[in-house]
Amino acid sequence: MTQHSYYFLLICIGLLYFTPIQAEDTFERIYTSIFATQCTSCHGNSGAVLPNLEADGMASVRNNIRNVTPNNSHAADKGHKIVYAGHQYRSYLFRLFNDGLAGDVSLDEAEIIEAHANVSLSNVDKELIRQWIMFGAPLNGEVTDHDMIEEFYAGNGVWSIDPSSPPPPPAEGEGFQIHIGPIFVPAWNSGGDQPDIEYNGRYDTNLTEDTEIYRMHGIIGSSHHIILNKFSDASDVPYGLSADIDFGNKEMVVAYGGTQDVYLPEGTAFKWEQDAVIDLNPHIVNYSTAILANDAYINVYTQAAGTAVQEMKTDLIVYPLIFIPGDGELHTFEANTNFFGGPNGTIHIWNIASHTHKLGQAYKIWLRNTNGSKGPHIYDATKYNGIPECENIAYDYQHPPRRVFSPFLEIDMDDGFIHEASYLNCAGCGNVGWGNTVNDEMMLFGISYVESIEGVSMPQESLCFADEITGIETHSAPSVVPNTLMAKATPNPFFQQTNLQITSPVNTNCQIAIFDVQGKQLKVHGKVAIQAGIFNEITLNLSELQKGIYLCQIVDDMGNTTTQKLMVK
Repeated sequence: MTQHSYYFLLICIGLLYFTPIQAEDTFERIYTSIFATQCTSCHGNSGAVLPNLEADGMASVRNNIRNVTPNNSHAADKGHKIVYAGHQYRSYLFRLFNDGLAGDVSLDEAEIIEAHANVSLSNVDKELIRQWIMFGAPLNGEVTDHDMIEEFYAGNGVWSIDPSSPPPPPAEGEGFQIHIGPIFVPAWNSGGDQPDIEYNGRYDTNLTEDTEIYRMHGIIGSSHHIILNKFSDASDVPYGLSADIDFGNKEMVVAYGGTQDVYLPEGTAFKWEQDAVIDLNPHIVNYSTAILANDAYINVYTQAAGTAVQEMKTDLIVYPLIFIPGDGELHTFEANTNFFGGPNGTIHIWNIASHTHKLGQAYKIWLRNTNGSKGPHIYDATKYNGIPECENIAYDYQHPPRRVFSPFLEIDMDDGFIHEASYLNCAGCGNVGWGNTVNDEMMLFGISYVESIEGVSMPQESLCFADEITGIETHSAPSVVPNTLMAKATPNPFFQQTNLQITSPVNTNCQIAIFDVQGKQLKVHGKVAIQAGIFNEITLNLSELQKGIYLCQIVDDMGNTTTQKLMVK
């Protein structure tokens, strides 16, 4: 080898190792591997069908399909676009080629185009189209890690919710469903930080008139939280999910730490104006050693404007001045919040809940007296349902208790609150301050309130655990067994083992399953024979469960269901 050739080889090797490899743009991959290879025979210069995929290059093609009404009148009548930026499930392009990838997407017969039957796309291809649309259909940039998507569909991945069996939406005329995701999160190496991702994203409600929301049912996957906010001015809000977090120009509607069905008290409602734009704020944590595909579904139940007497409002009370050194010591922060950028005067609080990240050990809230001292203790996250007088529970930063007040808690915001949170960071670990990831920390709580209780029916207040479970009494004689499927656990709370008494008006078989409060199934007891008219006692050994709250679901052969709340101590 000549000296010249040797130096040339070294330069090539240097370029190979030290020149950054340009990631392939997602739209470039879609254009070259899907559009250019499978679609131009119909959508080319010589074709009679629009959009034209050979017009003036990729930029023009993208502009010819992004937020453009499709030629198919049936899709257009639904308000769909060829590519509705940020709305993958309202995009005709994804819907045409979905073919079962998303179980909640189906085409009307009039929307089907026979020529598309010849287009064969892999799940990776379809997923890249969906992800591209979800992140706003940009011309440039890798919206999601292509290698991660390929690895997921090669078998190294888990779904948070089975995409073939999505939860049903509200019945026609009763509301609509928002589907968030799937959002892909890298696998967790248990020796490192838990991977988490937080986004904000624009959701156009396309409401044709002012509307009230009286119920919101969140079916949440493996999320740290899903928050819905309503923009007060959406004129400059971009389409699609973004990692740029912006807490301005919007007001909080509802937050979910897990699956939860939120019924607003009768006489109250969230009020959304015509064409309201919602901010979807998912924060997803992967607890698995496989790649996670996380979905969430929000069923929004609507009623005509003017039905509710009072508007339900929500606010966050934030204290960011926290710093937790890695010294193995407990650090407690107290904040006086007689002023914040929320309501003024007297308000009436329906519920209250707190929020920290994984270093959190406790969260307490008091009303503040006019002189600045602590007044009544109204919330404690280490107590059942957040009630300071209730049973002790393990502090669970992922599922903090939500306390409901009935009657609503009246408070003068000139007095406000005092809140206190405690944190424990391991000795030798890095210092931790305020931040958005679960590896940072937070200190805040949220309130839902009305400014007047006139016309409001008070809801069921939060109760202590012992009070909640007294509704089913154990009777001594079969003659008084209720004529419906029912169950009671005794003792409850319990350590490792409890006895479940099941009653039924007919002979049947029951399957018993244990769930955590997020709705994840942990254990199936299997089917047991139940004799009518007596108290059938089954021993539940739950010694593998950690201290906390669980749900025991019993389902009989006819599909009748009863649920018993359990507390493992």
